[in-house]
Amino acid sequence: MLGASAVLLAILLALIGTTTHLTLKPISKIKEDLRRLQSGKQSRLNPHVPEEFRPLIRQLNDLLELSNRRLDRHRRLNSDLSHLVKTSISANLAILSDIDALPPSRGYCIHGL
Repeated sequence: MLGASAVLLAILLALIGTTTHLTLKPISKIKEDLRRLQSGKQSRLNPHVPEEFRPLIRQLNDLLELSNRRLDRHRRLNSDLSHLVKTSISANLAILSDIDALPPSRGYCIHGL
C-alpha cells in the first residue's frame, strides 16, 4: 500500500512538473525574443504566442514601431539641421572671402573690426 502511494505520488509530481514546464515554455520563448530584440538581432517580437499573450506582444510591437518612427524622424531632422549649418557656414565663409577681395571703401576699413 505504501509502495503504491509512493508510485502515485511520483506520477503526480511528474505530471505537475511536465504541465508546469509546458505552461511556462511560451514565457521562455518571449524572454528569448526580448534578449534578441535587446541585442539587435530582431526588430519585433514574434506574434505567434498563446492567445493570453497576444495583446501584450501586439502592444509592445506597436510601441517598438512608434519608437522606430520617432528615431527615424529625429535622424532626418538632425541631418537637415547639419546640412543647414554647413550651408550657412559655407555661405558666410564665401561672403568673408569676397569682402577681403574688395578694395577698402572711403571713410572706414572693414579689416579694423
